[in-house]
Amino acid sequence: MARLTATGSHPDLLVIERALDLRNKRLKSEISVDDARKAQGFFARTAGTGGWRIAIVDSADDLNSESANALLKVIEEPPERSLFLLVCHQPGRLLRTIRSRSIHLPLDPLDLQATLKTLQSLPPEAVAADAGKLQEAAELSQGSPGKALDLIGSKGAAAYAAFLKLPRLSPGACSALGAMFAGRDAVDDYGVFCDLLNGWIGAKAREQAFAGRGEALAIAHDEINTSLRQTDALNLDRRQAVTDALMRLDEALKAS
Repeated sequence: MARLTATGSHPDLLVIERALDLRNKRLKSEISVDDARKAQGFFARTAGTGGWRIAIVDSADDLNSESANALLKVIEEPPERSLFLLVCHQPGRLLRTIRSRSIHLPLDPLDLQATLKTLQSLPPEAVAADAGKLQEAAELSQGSPGKALDLIGSKGAAAYAAFLKLPRLSPGACSALGAMFAGRDAVDDYGVFCDLLNGWIGAKAREQAFAGRGEALAIAHDEINTSLRQTDALNLDRRQAVTDALMRLDEALKAS
């Protein structure tokens, strides 16, 4: 069973996630409605092993309105011995009808030492980094060893590190960071930077909210996240998108 699960061929397990765009050779920005509808056919079948049927949505944040509604049709009337596991980073953005039918199971990320221990236990060929780079990647990963591996040697992570060192977001500094994503080969690095930047803005908004000043950052977080995702989905100018996002962030920081 473990081998079938690891290879993605278990008959009673369905994983719904962003599919590969064969034309652009990269992951789609959203879970399509066709991928979400796979759940309907999956749960219409009898369990192959006679036990439970399990669908994992990774992550529910990637559902658009159409795919979320397609998934809801199955969640509303789940068959017997079926289980949905919805991985979600921002539960508040899920459809209210999905949230009302779900049990919230919060999972804490690994702490820094546990993340480092996991990375250090991997074969040397899997972790091409010295101790300093490994530490930096572990800190940026926020408790995700898999994410830390993606960050090692990433230009997107380097751009984010440069962002953190800026004394202020001047127009020149914003433009210089945006220029790091000007090439066509910067797609993956762009995604890494956007994830890290959105995480920073979200954390800053929560921090400011406790002081009663988080509204401007919260609004900016949603606007920036939407803009960066649309740029990636439509293959627009990533350099300009990053520049604009940082200047929008500067406005929100001044208003907070």
